[in-house]
Amino acid sequence: MRNLWSVAARLMTLYAKTFPGSDGAKAVHWYRMAAKAADASDDVDTRVWVRGRAAIALGYEGAALSVADVFADQAMAISDRPSLGLLNAVFGKAHAAALRGDEGADAVRSVRLAMPPPRLRGAAGRGVPHRAR
Repeated sequence: MRNLWSVAARLMTLYAKTFPGSDGAKAVHWYRMAAKAADASDDVDTRVWVRGRAAIALGYEGAALSVADVFADQAMAISDRPSLGLLNAVFGKAHAAALRGDEGADAVRSVRLAMPPPRLRGAAGRGVPHRAR
């Protein structure tokens, strides 16, 4: 049954994207329903993906910047494991910050803090943490 919740959550997320930015209230309604379905699935990847997708869509379109921030923050709180959902959440938050006119340095700093450090492949194939300069 949980797998069905995961599929339903992803389909609701895709449906929410069909509403134009000018009709942000309908999109927000469907993204919130998708988040509830994702939570019912108990699948961390789905929970992060749904919220990240909502954050980037709402943040990019400028339809509901505060809601985009909420979805992004929720996605980042659920898991810090690198994934498409987490990437969407971070960039959704950055889009929202840019549209609000937040200071560039502060927005970039918050995005960098939200993302785990990149990992490079070592000679033996083990992940080696990358050191930021």
